[in-house]
Amino acid sequence: MPSVVATTAAVCGAAFVGYAVYFDYRRRSHPEYRSKLIAQRKAAFLETKKVEADRKAAASAKAGQGIPADLDLKNEAAVNAYFMEQMRISQGLMEEGMVEQAVKHIANGVRVFEKPSEMLMILQQSLHPMVFQMVLQELDPEAVRRAQAQAGPGAAPADEIDE
Repeated sequence: MPSVVATTAAVCGAAFVGYAVYFDYRRRSHPEYRSKLIAQRKAAFLETKKVEADRKAAASAKAGQGIPADLDLKNEAAVNAYFMEQMRISQGLMEEGMVEQAVKHIANGVRVFEKPSEMLMILQQSLHPMVFQMVLQELDPEAVRRAQAQAGPGAAPADEIDE
């Protein structure tokens, strides 16, 4: 009895393998097989190129803003550590009198902060008005120009204000 079961299982296994080989042969010998395969590979290649280009564009956008390309903006701990580091660096630069560099580090910190508008309100209260104006200009120079244009031609530009 065990030999009958073993023989039946072997025959069924051989039939399955034979069918799989036959099916593969028929699939590969189909006239459109190669063209579909080439189209699929080309589509996959183009998709990979697009994803790679998107990553590079995101990295260059971050770098253009002064944010390191390897900073994961979804990792809250990494973002907080980067923010605190930028604030610490800016404080040290302020103490040394390097205001322009400090402003760049403050702007980098604000760019990654979870709620930048709240941080700007805090900075407005704690920073000298001229330094705060420089931070705003570093964050969005075009918005500052528009605000000055709306203030009118008689208003002094932020560069000329001396307090």
